[in-house]
Amino acid sequence: MREEFLDEDILKIWTAVSHERSQKELMGLIRAGMKKCKYYGRFRFPASQITDYKGRTRLPRKALNALRYTLGWPIQIDGDRTLRKNIIIPRVLWYALTYEALALWAQNDDVPQHLAELCLQNDLGL
Repeated sequence: MREEFLDEDILKIWTAVSHERSQKELMGLIRAGMKKCKYYGRFRFPASQITDYKGRTRLPRKALNALRYTLGWPIQIDGDRTLRKNIIIPRVLWYALTYEALALWAQNDDVPQHLAELCLQNDLGL
C-alpha cells in the first residue's frame, strides 16, 4: 500500500464521496477496505488521528459516522466511550480506506490528475 496522500487530498476524497453516497454505502466501502487491508492483530503505530480529543475533525459528518459505526476493532477510543470522541486508526488501514474511497469517486466523476494516477497505480499494484 503506497502512502502518498496529502491531508488536503484525503479531505477532498472523503468530501466528494460523502456528497455522492449514502452512509450505508460508505459503510460498505469501509468494510471492503478492511477486507483488502488484511489488518490483523492489535493496534499498531504509525497511526492516523481522525478526530481530536474533543471530537473535532475536518471530515464530513457522514464519513465520520460511517467510520465510527463500521470500525469496531482497530480504532482506539479515548474519553467518554458513549461519545467516542478521539478516533485513532492504524495508518495502513486509513490509507486502504482512502484508496477505496478514491476508486469509488473515480468511477463517477473527474478526479484531479495526480489522484487519478495514484488510483491507477494502486489498481496495478505499483
